[in-house]
Amino acid sequence: MSGRFGADTMTFTTAKSDLHAIRRAPLNPMFSKRSIAKFEPVIREKVEHMCKCISDFKETGEVLVLSNAFNAYAGDVINEYCFGFCYNHLESAGFKENFHRAFMAVGAAGHLALQFPLMHPVSCAKNSAPTLLHKQIKSPWGLTSI
Repeated sequence: MSGRFGADTMTFTTAKSDLHAIRRAPLNPMFSKRSIAKFEPVIREKVEHMCKCISDFKETGEVLVLSNAFNAYAGDVINEYCFGFCYNHLESAGFKENFHRAFMAVGAAGHLALQFPLMHPVSCAKNSAPTLLHKQIKSPWGLTSI
């Protein structure tokens, strides 16, 4: 994954473990046991809300796509923890609003960018593949422009 999307200086895509450790050090407090424990009430709140919504499906007999429920849950928890807000995907009908399609679109572009690094500069051009992918992902993320 090193250098994906032309980002050679990212923490996540650092190939060498010693360099990754240096880049990751500022993030360590965010993932400490204490920080996660402080966030536990939010996690529990989201789980309880998801369980209530799942119970509603049982009562109505409507079909529930569990992958949508878990994608909505994960998106809300991760966004709340990392950014201090969430898009309330758990509130959406059938949990259909979630980041799954967006991540699948980015993943497809990531594999292309990894195999063909020359594509990164080309991707900045108007009507490029990422611009077309943006049209697919802007709805779930609420984006209005690039």
